Amino acid sequence: MTDLRSSEPEENKLNELRFSHAQSYFDRSVTIRLIIGGVFALFLFLFLHFRESYVESFELGSDAKKYLVSQVDFVFPDEEATIILKQEAGRDIGAIYRIDEDEVYDQVTDFQKYITQTEEGEELWSQVAQERDFADLALALGLLSDGLRESRFTDTRTMQRIDELPPENTLHSRDFFVFLPSQDKTTVKLPDRFWTMLDKRVYLDQDIPPAIISFIVNYFAQKTWQFELDKGDEHTLRKLVQSHIPHKYTTIRAGERFIDQGEQVSARHLSMLQAMKATLNANRNLLDPLTIAGSLLMTFVFLVVTVAYIRENHPDIFFSNRKLALLSTVLLLTLLLAKLTELFLLRNNSDYLDLVRFPLFVPFAAILLSSLMNQRIAAFAAIFLSIIFPLALAIESIPFLVINIVTAMVVILCTRTIRRRKEVFVVFGKAWIASLLVILAFNLYENTAFSLSFITDLISTFIFMVLTAVLVVGLLPILESLFRI
Repeated sequence: MTDLRSSEPEENKLNELRFSHAQSYFDRSVTIRLIIGGVFALFLFLFLHFRESYVESFELGSDAKKYLVSQVDFVFPDEEATIILKQEAGRDIGAIYRIDEDEVYDQVTDFQKYITQTEEGEELWSQVAQERDFADLALALGLLSDGLRESRFTDTRTMQRIDELPPENTLHSRDFFVFLPSQDKTTVKLPDRFWTMLDKRVYLDQDIPPAIISFIVNYFAQKTWQFELDKGDEHTLRKLVQSHIPHKYTTIRAGERFIDQGEQVSARHLSMLQAMKATLNANRNLLDPLTIAGSLLMTFVFLVVTVAYIRENHPDIFFSNRKLALLSTVLLLTLLLAKLTELFLLRNNSDYLDLVRFPLFVPFAAILLSSLMNQRIAAFAAIFLSIIFPLALAIESIPFLVINIVTAMVVILCTRTIRRRKEVFVVFGKAWIASLLVILAFNLYENTAFSLSFITDLISTFIFMVLTAVLVVGLLPILESLFRI
């Protein structure tokens, strides 16, 4: 029994020794180190390559704090120009007249009486047809009366607008005729060319003897007609013409100033900004070899600088795969957090992007690395991220750089006093106060202190700090457990 008991501690020591050797292998393996570096380089490349183009944001109705110059040739849908074109098209639509329907009915009735109750009419009718042709007469008379009721009369400019409409429009150009009745007379005789046009229109593809058609048309061509305004067709035509006016696209050349300092920002200006950003993104072909080469080269430069710094100043981290993995994890989490926030702001609502002018991402990495590793590596990571983010995010670089470095330094200096998890909120509270001073300084530069934008800046940075503190409190024990800190 004694031998068995004495062998158990020896077996436990042997297992611990084996685990220690395995842990030492994974912690010191060059292969593992290369894998960690490769994964970090891949994600850094993707972060730098798939970036949004930064375009200055303006608030609708506000006064522009600076002038804006086009970075590229672009075209944008000019709503103001389109509205002007529609107004001009509407003014081109003049008065539309039609023959009084009662007048058409009376004239048709008079014609029927003329050929049946007067000697002159009966004699003329007998010269062109016999009794058996009354069916053709009734058909021809009905077609002509319908054509007269459907006919509309207007001026030349209105007719030009009608001719420009697509063939499937509800108002047919064949029903319109360029003619304006005299306002001095109650009844007006229609010109001969109208009857020629009406003849071709209403009797097309009809099997009616030409003699009967000529007899009827000649009779009605001698009559005078009473006209009335057709307000319904005039309104319909005006709306129809305006609806078919294509959107006006205006071209802005690269280097052309399209927003002046102090100018009130309109919807037209915002449309220009969106079009310029879309053009910048379209011109930046992500599959172009030169674009890929540029992103690869930038990734290589940052990777070489990072490796050189860590190897020279932190050999304990460089030769420990566990610490390298921790450092890479924190940096990649920060990059992921920044990219997801950017996508949320850009994709969901462009107004959010105007409200969040000072996003705070760097303090997240600073407090994690300062707590889990050391302050020097946290400071290096803060500088590293502050340079990376303006290259890849759609943000204003100078304010972002200043506020993130300042808040990260405050976080790093205050982290040494942390004894409990809840003190993380105190640290971020101090960082928020520092960010308040930076925001106030920038607003004083722009002469917008204590304005609505100043208030929204304070609120957005406060939300960033609170959410970051909650995230840090949740991640710290997880990272400590995973990497055995």
